[in-house]
Amino acid sequence: MHRWRFDIETSPNFFLSPLYNHEDSICVQIQPYLYYLQYLTYRELNQEHKQSEALTKLSIFTEINKFTGFVSHFDTSLNMLGHCFELEKKFESAWMTYKTSLHMLPEKNAAVLHIIRLLWHRVRDIFTIILK
Repeated sequence: MHRWRFDIETSPNFFLSPLYNHEDSICVQIQPYLYYLQYLTYRELNQEHKQSEALTKLSIFTEINKFTGFVSHFDTSLNMLGHCFELEKKFESAWMTYKTSLHMLPEKNAAVLHIIRLLWHRVRDIFTIILK
């Protein structure tokens, strides 16, 4: 055993990744992550048809699995879908998707940050209109 910072007793394996904390990472299933990456890639390449196809696949995946409750890390899949909706400027759909994600996993869910960002953009838009 070794002592490291904060006087924590640690094993040598701990030094392989001293800053790693399982709460600092996210986990996601590969299939929705693939659709999310496809969406982002095709968006950058301005290939709207393929971008739309990837978004549809991600939407179908989440709709099918929303009611089963057996998909691990499903909240992350919903957050990725919500981000896609934000990029599509479908803010109501993004809001509902993040809300569903938060309902499924109320603690330690990135959906909170996404919702705050959505609210901030709305407030900023309102102030922009008022100040014109």
